[in-house]
Amino acid sequence: MADPPQIPRHPDHTPNIPLPVSISPPEMAPRETKPIYIHSIPGTDVMTSFNLNLPGYENFNLPPAEELTEVTEEEWKDFMANSHRRTIVDGKLVPYERPAPPLSPMSQMYKAFTEGMKLVAPNNEKLNGAYPTNDTNWALITTELYLAQDSVTWADAAGQPHEFSRSEFVSFANVVAKWRSDWRKYAEGHAAEPPPETMTLP
Repeated sequence: MADPPQIPRHPDHTPNIPLPVSISPPEMAPRETKPIYIHSIPGTDVMTSFNLNLPGYENFNLPPAEELTEVTEEEWKDFMANSHRRTIVDGKLVPYERPAPPLSPMSQMYKAFTEGMKLVAPNNEKLNGAYPTNDTNWALITTELYLAQDSVTWADAAGQPHEFSRSEFVSFANVVAKWRSDWRKYAEGHAAEPPPETMTLP
């Protein structure tokens, strides 16, 4: 919270906050504690600058008073208890959920394999569905190819069974192999874009 300065020559609402060096880990020198203070004090995103002065003291320069948001005591307590889940909108503290960090290409690939490849079969719409293609399912698909059965019953990601003819299942396996290969190229940085979510059974 910004209070009027105790020393008249200091600018309005730009207080100096003394932080005893004794709170820093004993094995760290005072100047090494700066990152700890930056990340451990709620509201550091509104600070305009951070200066290290004499050992044991840090200067946090806040914006001008007219740019600060006035809050009640209850709002301040709520903010302190939920500092990472509150933000300011139109001068008021409101709940805020941080967006999840973006997935890495490799994580995107594994997520896609688990959720399944969407298959569209123009010649047999009964085969349409999303089929999981993770390593376990891919091993089962390749094993099924060696059994050389006339037809194959295969479940989609929702557990719904689909009846494939022998030729349809071979085509399905080829489509899955290409989709997995294209995903791995993207995940390893050899392709600019991931493959499409939906593949067509020839």
